[in-house]
Amino acid sequence: MDTSGLKYPKGLPGIISRRVRAVEQERLLAAAYAAVNLRDQNRCAVTGVPLSPYAMHEKSRREHHHLVGRRIKPEWRTDPRRIILVSAYAHKLITANALITDQFDAQKPIVWRWNYKIVKPGEELFRLSNASTLQRKD
Repeated sequence: MDTSGLKYPKGLPGIISRRVRAVEQERLLAAAYAAVNLRDQNRCAVTGVPLSPYAMHEKSRREHHHLVGRRIKPEWRTDPRRIILVSAYAHKLITANALITDQFDAQKPIVWRWNYKIVKPGEELFRLSNASTLQRKD
């Protein structure tokens, strides 16, 4: 039934409009990830090691990390300044809160530190790379 002639047309069904929004968000997120890959030169922001998206080993497999949770700040979800590259291994440590940072802008140097409530001093799993030493393309 064509509702365009009505005083208050119905518009798109909800299921279609939600899918249109989801596809647009996926497109924006893919563009943000591409910008982050270029900026960070496929290097981990925590360890500094080279990364590959298809690596079998989690210490060299590339993942994208949102500096603030996507549900906490949904407006930052597709902002490349709020996303960094990390290895899958480092990503697990970050999400477990074993590695922490106070920086939420990837265009500034990000300094990581161990959460000594979780990781005992002297038992750190690896040496942290200071992100300010990484050469980033902005």
